[in-house]
Amino acid sequence: MSSVICSSRISFQVYNGSTAGLRMVGVTLHQSSVIVANLYLALITAQWTILHHVILWGSIVLSFLWYFVLGALERFLWDMYFVPFVTMATMEFWAVCAISAVLALLPRVVMMVARHTIWPTEIYKAQLESKGREPSDSLRSRITYVEQSPEIQRTGASVSL
Repeated sequence: MSSVICSSRISFQVYNGSTAGLRMVGVTLHQSSVIVANLYLALITAQWTILHHVILWGSIVLSFLWYFVLGALERFLWDMYFVPFVTMATMEFWAVCAISAVLALLPRVVMMVARHTIWPTEIYKAQLESKGREPSDSLRSRITYVEQSPEIQRTGASVSL
């Protein structure tokens, strides 16, 4: 929701006083919202597979392709001929997409970094240790180790993450 608010606010500032029509602003808002939403999904995705890449980046490409097809076919439907082509050729379109992506995702990135450095979870600490990285001194003070009870027999089986 914040991406839509951010994109619409930036679009209003960029297109205020210009000759851009409602459809140009609509194309810009839609594309910037699609880009921000997919970048946010990319930001919160913990493990990447080929399927993740295909779906996330493919949906952005598919959204652009849809507007290209729609812009070429609309001369038969109504007189909005090539509006997506004209809109995507302007610097305002790309500025709104870039600025809204940065401004909408910056608070989330800052919170993720703060959460991992100031209040790390046990899972995050274990991930750092399994990757061979030593936690920082601030993290080391918060790591709790559980001593194994002498009554529990050790087995040769292990669980890997």
